[in-house]
Amino acid sequence: MTSFETPVSAAELRDLHLEWQDVAFPDANAESTYLKTEMLRHNWNSNRIEGSPMPYTDMVHLILNDYVAPAVDYRWHEESVGHFEALEQLADLETDVRWDEDDLKSLHRQIMVRDRIRREAGGSYVVRAGEFKTLPNMVMTSEGKPHVFTMPEDVPSHLRKFLADYNARLARAATDDIALELAEVHIEFANIHPFMDGNGRVTRLLVGVVADSFGYPNPVIAFQDRDRYMASLVPGNRGDPGALRDFLSVCIKRSLKFGLACKKGLCETGWRNLHGDPDMPTGNPLRQSGVRSSRNLADNLIHALSRNDDLIGTVAMPRQTDGPTAETP
Repeated sequence: MTSFETPVSAAELRDLHLEWQDVAFPDANAESTYLKTEMLRHNWNSNRIEGSPMPYTDMVHLILNDYVAPAVDYRWHEESVGHFEALEQLADLETDVRWDEDDLKSLHRQIMVRDRIRREAGGSYVVRAGEFKTLPNMVMTSEGKPHVFTMPEDVPSHLRKFLADYNARLARAATDDIALELAEVHIEFANIHPFMDGNGRVTRLLVGVVADSFGYPNPVIAFQDRDRYMASLVPGNRGDPGALRDFLSVCIKRSLKFGLACKKGLCETGWRNLHGDPDMPTGNPLRQSGVRSSRNLADNLIHALSRNDDLIGTVAMPRQTDGPTAETP
């Protein structure tokens, strides 16, 4: 997040949302392209926040062309595919679905794919896909202090309360402050941290479901904003959603602005628009010819490279058929 982006008021977000609802995509193909791009962006950023070293283009080749990069741990190929498939499944959810513990376990199993061994300085432990934690877990905050999450024996009771509140949110037709709504969901689930690993990705998926239930696009949390994101979670660990609400308000505004530009045909809607930039020139340069193609290609590359170099990946290779079953940090 750049320094000039200040927190967005609830009223401004509501106004943008009304405009978002009033403008339609020109056709079904434009809407499908936009939705696929948003899922690719969410998929790459969410995994990147959790440590995936996979460049964006490698992830796109993996999802769209079934190719993988040989230089990246196979774990991240599996989890990128699993996470993307989870996004697709959530996009098809009926609006009246109510969640239970089995749904949370199923979502976790989808993104983690398989059981894995984690090795750390103090020893090793097994992360079981789709199973709640059996050991305490904690995180070092951006302030350098430890924050211990809900104890394993207390997870069931805390999740029952979370799910009751979560389903109540999904049943409501409207909200006064979508950013606060999403911040509260994020804090409530993240503070339980019911799994040994994968909690951040599950949390962001659950936040996206609530956004969709209120008619908002999924607010992509960008990897480039990771430090500010993590800092906003510190007050949340103490039950104060204010900082995370302000952070998410900018993410929501960005998503609405990008979506509106896509609906109006004002920007590149396809996967090349990693940053959801509403000013990125339109067009698919690899399918065009002549001077216009060269100009669009140059414009797209300038926009991508001026933001950061995550768009540039390695040469893709055919997917392996026998990846490792355990992570090797």
